[in-house]
Amino acid sequence: MSSSQTVARQRVSRRTVTRGAAWSVPAVAVAVAAPAFAASNTNPVVTAGASCKCPGSGGNNFNFKAVLSVTTAGSADWKFHFTAFTFDGSVAALPADQTLTGGDGNLVLVYNLTNSAAKHTVFVQMTATNLTTNATANLTFGPQELTFAPNCVSPILCP
Repeated sequence: MSSSQTVARQRVSRRTVTRGAAWSVPAVAVAVAAPAFAASNTNPVVTAGASCKCPGSGGNNFNFKAVLSVTTAGSADWKFHFTAFTFDGSVAALPADQTLTGGDGNLVLVYNLTNSAAKHTVFVQMTATNLTTNATANLTFGPQELTFAPNCVSPILCP
């Protein structure tokens, strides 16, 4: 092989490598950016709180307070609008909208029942609206069996 053929092969080889690198760099940048974006969750997270039961009106009548604990990524106020609420599979009246100042706190849903059992299954669907950005999220909790401790205490008190 002559020296001119060797030089020609090196040029082709360098161009091929350069072309390949030019195409692969943007692909790597996109692949790195997508997971970082997907990992940022700005929706509220709803988990079971310390639910409890209070005496209701009359004997053998109880007000169960299903407490949902909410945490958010920031300090914005959030408004929660309930679209479904079931208690032990029975459709319950929808609670009034609730707003959490600063994003974190408790949502309290009350259900009146003559069954004094300590465990009941709760299911809730709601729309959460960030009152700063107006972003919305559809959230679901449950169905999940909650344990209702007797005699609610601070900050969730019996009336």
